[in-house]
Amino acid sequence: ELEMSKWSLPSAACVLVFLFFSTCGVSAGAGSHSLPGPNWDALWASNSSDSNCTSIQCHLPPFGRAPECKFSFGSLVCQNETCCQCETNDDCQNPSLHCHLVHNGTFAMNMCVHKRLFPNFDLEDGLMGGLAFVAVSLASSAGVGGGGVLVPLYMQVSKWPIQQASALSQSTIFGAGITNLFFFGRQNHPMAPWRPLIEYDVCLLFMAPIIAGSIVGVFLNSIFPEWLTAILLVVAVTAMTVRTVKKGVKSLKNEKSGTLKEARKPSESTMLLNPLQRRMSMKIEKKESKKYPWKTITAMCAQICILIVMAILKGGHGSPSVIPGVQCGNVPYYLLFFGPIAILAIFMVITAHHLHKGYKAKEYINYDYPAGDIKWTKRNVCVNPIAGIIAGIMAGLLGLGGGTVIGPLLLEFGMLPLPVAATSAVMVMATAMSTTTQFLVNGTLDLEYAGFLALIGLLSSIFGHLVIGRLLKKYKKTSYITFFLSFILATGVVLIIVQGVEDVIKAGKLSPFSSPC
Repeated sequence: ELEMSKWSLPSAACVLVFLFFSTCGVSAGAGSHSLPGPNWDALWASNSSDSNCTSIQCHLPPFGRAPECKFSFGSLVCQNETCCQCETNDDCQNPSLHCHLVHNGTFAMNMCVHKRLFPNFDLEDGLMGGLAFVAVSLASSAGVGGGGVLVPLYMQVSKWPIQQASALSQSTIFGAGITNLFFFGRQNHPMAPWRPLIEYDVCLLFMAPIIAGSIVGVFLNSIFPEWLTAILLVVAVTAMTVRTVKKGVKSLKNEKSGTLKEARKPSESTMLLNPLQRRMSMKIEKKESKKYPWKTITAMCAQICILIVMAILKGGHGSPSVIPGVQCGNVPYYLLFFGPIAILAIFMVITAHHLHKGYKAKEYINYDYPAGDIKWTKRNVCVNPIAGIIAGIMAGLLGLGGGTVIGPLLLEFGMLPLPVAATSAVMVMATAMSTTTQFLVNGTLDLEYAGFLALIGLLSSIFGHLVIGRLLKKYKKTSYITFFLSFILATGVVLIIVQGVEDVIKAGKLSPFSSPC
């Protein structure tokens, strides 16, 4: 049984996360939205000064569907084949859409945008929260956030556009990540009981490329059309599903045949070493036995802080820059946008050198690697970060948690399922924190829904660890973690395809690329 003190961290985090997002949502104002839109200037220029209508003609979808005036940042009402501003919620003709004042800092128009959570909480919101609870409960056992199913879930159930669904997915993953870190951080490695379950060296190597990739991904998210984002999401998640199923089958066979090494004790062969090798071996094992390697943790936190500070300095539609003269599209803006990548590259090079140096020391003493350990050869420290960059791009562009990509990859490298789940949880937290910050600054994140879904993510993750986690431990079937991940990914593929086909049929055409401003 868990002691009450062990509940203190997730309980406090639960309150803080919800209050943070809710307070920000209230301060943003109850009657207005600030959303980015590539066609904003053209739309405003077409607006008639003496009426609520523009000169833009309504779009006529195929199959006899009603005319519509849909933009990336909201919808206008079709009146006499012309796009006009809404006046009441009834004008929007969709229970998920309400009439609100949408502004870009200079101009404002009454448009149909997604309704606010409070005081408009309805059955649709309850269903979305319930399904998200189930998805994250399963995902938390696999060490991932569940973005592969959360994005299409929010699109299907609550009718969010894919860009905002991606942002809300990251806020949910952020809430779940808090709990995952708490639970996994207290456990030990199954093959090396003196070591923590989380492989902090793996986290440190992947942290910089993941955050750098998320910067690129968030930028692409703002310019890619919805149909292209959906196609990329289907391709990525399908590939991960196939590879993960294969890995799960292999892991299950290993469990049945008992091919995994037994957990060994530290220093069992040090008597065979010379004095120098013995001292080096004891030093390595002392370092690896630290439950919380604070130097490594501090280095990871520093990288996240760099991104957050630069994002605030850059500003966006959701929060203007604190530096005068920095506006979306000018040179200082893009320097602040992509500048952190250069700093993160320095972190990555230093980390790679440090890990390779440790690998050579272990080779010198003929270190007995526990099952599932990664050897930091030159190839591994140079090639593996590329996967981190891809994971970050997919997190920012598609709303997938970094663990959805990194998890299957670490399994491919030979790591065991439990350490993969724990290590992925740290990287999921990093990607969620970095991308949520960027979405917040860019104005893509609905703060009320973000707070609600972060709370759902946190509570469902607790349930996943206490119930599903105990079942896995009781029956000693860690391969089930891999199959949980496969199920989540496969479900996401189906939902994405359904939503994508529906959107294309409704629109009757493929939307073009957008401007980030």
